[in-house]
Amino acid sequence: MRVPAAGGTPIPVTIMDPSKHDSHRWPYFLPDGRHFLYLAVTHGNNRDANDAIYLSSLDGKENRLLLRTATNVAYASERLLFMRGAALMAQPFDPRTGVLQGESERVAEDVLVDGTVWRAGFTASSDGLLAYAGGGLLPWQAMWYDRTGKEVGAAGEKVGHLVNVRLAPDGSHLATEAGDVNSELWIYDPKRQVNTRITFGPGGSSSPVWSPDGQWIAYAGTRGKNNIYRRPVNGMGQEELLLEGDSTIRNPLDWSADGKFLLIGVGDLSSTGQIWALPLVGDHKPVPVTQSAFQAISARFSPDGHWVAYSSDESGRQEVYVMPFGTGTGKWQISSSGANQPVWRRDGKELFYWTPDNDLISVPIALKAGLVEAGAAHSLFRFNSPLNIFGLASPYDVSADGQRFVLITTPRRAPQPVTLVTNWVADLKR
Repeated sequence: MRVPAAGGTPIPVTIMDPSKHDSHRWPYFLPDGRHFLYLAVTHGNNRDANDAIYLSSLDGKENRLLLRTATNVAYASERLLFMRGAALMAQPFDPRTGVLQGESERVAEDVLVDGTVWRAGFTASSDGLLAYAGGGLLPWQAMWYDRTGKEVGAAGEKVGHLVNVRLAPDGSHLATEAGDVNSELWIYDPKRQVNTRITFGPGGSSSPVWSPDGQWIAYAGTRGKNNIYRRPVNGMGQEELLLEGDSTIRNPLDWSADGKFLLIGVGDLSSTGQIWALPLVGDHKPVPVTQSAFQAISARFSPDGHWVAYSSDESGRQEVYVMPFGTGTGKWQISSSGANQPVWRRDGKELFYWTPDNDLISVPIALKAGLVEAGAAHSLFRFNSPLNIFGLASPYDVSADGQRFVLITTPRRAPQPVTLVTNWVADLKR
């Protein structure tokens, strides 16, 4: 958006292409004050092939792809500064024509990159000063917590861009989505402390969902377009196409207890996404579960498969609801102060969700014929996750008895230095 410095009504400058992106961020003015650079990304994959820097103008008449990268950029000393992994790069750039020239050169190693917001820690001035924070790619890790919020142990390795965690039905393994370049799927065996990769592209793979018997993983695969696949957990055999998608297909959300349906996210995540069900028997034709003008995102089947808990913004903000699946009508609002990411306890008598204030909430639930009775909500603990956004990712999961929680966190580490470089371009010339 643009707005006069003196105030006024914001006016859209860029237009989102929901088939590629759901966020435009980190605008950076070029010297003429009329053109700017910005980063376009999608929350569905922290290393999506469509993530890129675009060149645009305040009048909205110009908008074109300039450079594929997944973090912010800057312009200084006639060069564009951008990231390649944890390395800061510089390449000659003509801001008048908007054209990159020559070859890129490495400026610094191990620069801080926070993948949760697609931002690297560097800045440069017009008089030859460069400052950057050290630290490289922030590692993420799945950790176990009890109902009081006490950390009780690691649930996996430290990895780059850990986005989703899903416990196997028997709780013996953990499926995750992670990767510094493309997102891929991994299965972690806590007894052996072994992390095994089970997808290998091409493109990224995301949003793992276990089959009820624990033998399969369903997931979204970017193969030119978003498709839904499944493959055996043991990694043997090729991926099996379940749904050939298009720009509207997002990701699988949950697998019904009888194995007959997958809940999937469909539509534009930034506005009116909906929940559909993909039959795994018969004609495999998806059918809508939610149908409204409002956004519906994260969703889980109840353990008996008769109900669906989901989040919707029909009240003006995301709240958690429960509705019958397949038969019957009606819905019951469970939360009241903002919520997403509902997860059931294995017996269906408790529902958990996450608030915008990072509180993990527990609500007693009684499921009866045509009726949902919800008890008083109780805050278990506050947990500041880097992934409490939109509800697309699954940044936590719950043990079958509801006594332990696996959550994604960024491990604590010592503060890193900030390096100041004077006349940094001279180093390139040498």
